Amino acid sequence: MLPTVGDGQRYNPYRRYRKTKMTKIFEQFDSYSRHARIYPALITASPLATVLITVWNQSLTGRLMPVLVTFGGLFFTANYVRSAGKSLESRLIREWDGLPTTRLLRHRNNPNPPLALRRKRALHGLTGISFPSPAREERDPKGADDLYVTAVRVLIARVRDKDGSYKRVHEENMNYGFRRNLLALRPIGITITILCLVIDFVIWRTGRATASQVLIAAAIHTVFLLAWASVVKASWVYQAGEAYAERLFDTLEDPEILASKDETADQ
Repeated sequence: MLPTVGDGQRYNPYRRYRKTKMTKIFEQFDSYSRHARIYPALITASPLATVLITVWNQSLTGRLMPVLVTFGGLFFTANYVRSAGKSLESRLIREWDGLPTTRLLRHRNNPNPPLALRRKRALHGLTGISFPSPAREERDPKGADDLYVTAVRVLIARVRDKDGSYKRVHEENMNYGFRRNLLALRPIGITITILCLVIDFVIWRTGRATASQVLIAAAIHTVFLLAWASVVKASWVYQAGEAYAERLFDTLEDPEILASKDETADQ
């Protein structure tokens, strides 16, 4: 018999080991990987966990999870989600006609030309890149976009080097990565959720669980399906990308960023 702890509950050393093991595994990932890659995958698979809890019990689900992650499941998942998100981003860039950072630097269709000019002057001071005039951008829009993308990448590298100094930028970047990767998993998420609704019906017909348990599971799965259909969209991702772009460009007001001119820009 297991010994009791202070609150009268049975002490289970396996449970403590399981939690410690899970914590150590999650600590192998940085905050961006956890928020932008692992969490979207867990959300996508959540309906399956609901089915397991409904048919069997929570302890079984809790025992399966450490086994999956111990054998590298999370590492594979993180890499798959990253690849799926990057692949989707290429399509989104075409759909959006450029990333938000690029669109906010262009002359054409710019919502705030004076602010864009101020940002380009700061980026020129940082990178040494000379940005095109409106006429030149109109003649060669792709060439102009390439200059904007290059300058933004230099800025991102500068901000990343100052780890911890720009918390808002990091948070918005994680938010954008989370939404982008969740959208990339949308087809899988919808398929899993529909499959779980079918399983709910089968469970109800076969009597494997009580009617109230099946009803709760079906309600959860329905909410997931509605979220996939009405919330997780390209426009939802763009909002996060635009917020990240704004916070990133805000760093151009920091003298420390502007003081670190890119030594390779003039080569």
